[in-house]
Amino acid sequence: MSRCCPLSKLDVQTNYAAKSQLGSPMPHNRQKKKRGPHFKEIDGDEVRQMSMIGCSIELIAQHFHVSRDTIERRFRYEIDQGKSDGQLRIRGKLFQAAMQGSQRALEVCAVNLCGWSLNKPETVVNVVQNVGRSVDTRSPEQVKAQLLEAHKYILAEARRQLSSTTPPRDSPQQLLPPASG
Repeated sequence: MSRCCPLSKLDVQTNYAAKSQLGSPMPHNRQKKKRGPHFKEIDGDEVRQMSMIGCSIELIAQHFHVSRDTIERRFRYEIDQGKSDGQLRIRGKLFQAAMQGSQRALEVCAVNLCGWSLNKPETVVNVVQNVGRSVDTRSPEQVKAQLLEAHKYILAEARRQLSSTTPPRDSPQQLLPPASG
């Protein structure tokens, strides 16, 4: 067996150099395209800081140009930690201001930390409006005396009406208390 065209080492090197100059199907300066989910680079510390200052999940998602679900799924711990840190810092500053004599800070602490209420009335006022009537200014003793007089008058009138008719044997007149006079 004979070889018809043996390739020399020089031919192989020349052929390889020519291919690299013309461009190969896969250039060496380009990386392969990755397959699978493509995660956008989002800084978890920045998500935590935004949550700490009170940013909503929607606002954080808009800031990073991703969906709300992406932020909730990938950064739930950072969001919860940021909210907690922010609330603790605010409570601490509020407590310090209250202890330094700020009246408003003291009221807010009393309401939110101690469960107090600022708008609870101490007394209950009942108002009765009497249109066209005079207001009764009598004392309870005077009212009682007037009721006793009315009671006596009613009993006397009942006796008078019963005596004007002929009473039967078991008359209701016997049921009335005796006249006091």
